[in-house]
Amino acid sequence: MDGSRDVGGLGGSRMEYSIVEAFLFGGGGGAGEGDNGVGSAGGAGGGAVFLRAANVSGTGRISATGVNALAAGGEDGAGGGGAGGSIIVRTSGALNCGQLDVRGGSGGNVLATSFQLGPGGGGSGGYVLLNGTPLSCGVGSSGGAAGVTSASAGAHGPTHGAGVGGGGSVTLYTYSYATPATPTITLPTPNAVDVSARPRIEGVADPGLRIIISVDGVELAQVTSSTDGSFFTEVDEPLPALSGGAHTVSAISEGLGAYSRPGASSFTVVAAPVISQPIIVVPEDGEVTGPTPYIAGVAPDALTVGLYVDNRDEVIVPTDSLGRFRYQIPDDAPLTPGPHRVNAHGHNNDDTGPTSPNTVFEVVMEDEDAGTTVPDAGDSGTVDSGTPGPDAGSGDGGAVVTRETPVLVVPAEGELVDSTPLFAGVAQAGASVSLEVDGVLVVTVVADSTGTFRHVVPEDSALSMGAHAVSAYSVNGESGTPGPRSPNTGFEVRGPTALNVGCGGCGASPVGAAGAWVLLVGVATLMRRRRGP
Repeated sequence: MDGSRDVGGLGGSRMEYSIVEAFLFGGGGGAGEGDNGVGSAGGAGGGAVFLRAANVSGTGRISATGVNALAAGGEDGAGGGGAGGSIIVRTSGALNCGQLDVRGGSGGNVLATSFQLGPGGGGSGGYVLLNGTPLSCGVGSSGGAAGVTSASAGAHGPTHGAGVGGGGSVTLYTYSYATPATPTITLPTPNAVDVSARPRIEGVADPGLRIIISVDGVELAQVTSSTDGSFFTEVDEPLPALSGGAHTVSAISEGLGAYSRPGASSFTVVAAPVISQPIIVVPEDGEVTGPTPYIAGVAPDALTVGLYVDNRDEVIVPTDSLGRFRYQIPDDAPLTPGPHRVNAHGHNNDDTGPTSPNTVFEVVMEDEDAGTTVPDAGDSGTVDSGTPGPDAGSGDGGAVVTRETPVLVVPAEGELVDSTPLFAGVAQAGASVSLEVDGVLVVTVVADSTGTFRHVVPEDSALSMGAHAVSAYSVNGESGTPGPRSPNTGFEVRGPTALNVGCGGCGASPVGAAGAWVLLVGVATLMRRRRGP
């Protein structure tokens, strides 16, 4: 109402978006300002028309125009025109019509003549999407006109600053509309039960379309199908790995706003096992060893094991199918005389399990009582820093073993040993474990609180030269009947010459594990003297 400046309503502006992706109904115009209660309301938006058909023909009119604002009858401002809405018509055949209209509504006029008051601005034009062949339709999408005042024009003209609405948008696709074919998921294969927690997802769809891939209803990725229709994505970082259990992957094809039905496939992710605390079987807590001790144990459900010896760098060694791990301190990095500690923790992909308690052992270079030097383990030719010891899994046939089934850790499959070897492994804590060599019961021992069991063959029961096999089984309670049995572990007894006992610089054994057992032979002799009666 300030006659010194223009106070008409601004013209509406077109919303910027893709009519292929969405559509709007058109916004209503703003009401006229005033204090006499006679200003007019804004016009309504044009709404939306959405039509899919085989063919459209005729001379009729399809309208989603914004509504014109009414005039203000007294000394108040007038409302703005409504914005044009949206019209989407898609046909698989011909598309012929008389007129499609998404024009904006006109702003309201001001009828008062005593002085200039603000008329309403025009509404913006709307959006049109036409898809068909042949295509012939008239389209109107202009913005609405500004309202005018009935008072003398004055410095700002009859609109008194009211603006014209912005123009609309028209998109034409002169080819047949077709819904994309439903995509097919090819990987993971339907109903697969051994799928990784980070699977690769593959499929086939119509070429050149946007493919929206979801897992369990949550969008995972958007990719474009190639010229042969194939598409893929992977559940890689930083995306979280899938949880264990059943999942459903789905894919939807989209082309120019046309969406297919979802193609889906169900699969099951193998639940990631909880990594248990590793058990170090050798060396035993308090054991006396040479400067390059052999470290072995069991880490259930771990793929690799990290070993920490004192403050040395972590050494990563693999586990076999039964969770066994082995490592020997290398000759070029021997431990100094005195006490040392070792602990271990398991790894499984991105997860790290709990750390085992420290196993404390003592390295001795010379028998202080007898003055005898512990035999040098020499160069086994198989182990260096960060390299695991002999593989223990070659003779187990890939068996799946639970803690109810004892797991033999020492000796390793195919190792060369002396005639009084150490047998050691893991079972249920407190379980009675029987050891058989070549099918003959040798001894029954009790696993300690960690589940570790050990037995050194005494000299009066020394094994003969040649190939042997050892197995372990749990003894069932008071009945004493055999329980679950471990797979056989084959090993070979050789004499001192074959084992190179006492040599100054030993070469590799034929099996590649003699170096470790040279150490154990010497240390066992030392331990028997130090722990003897």
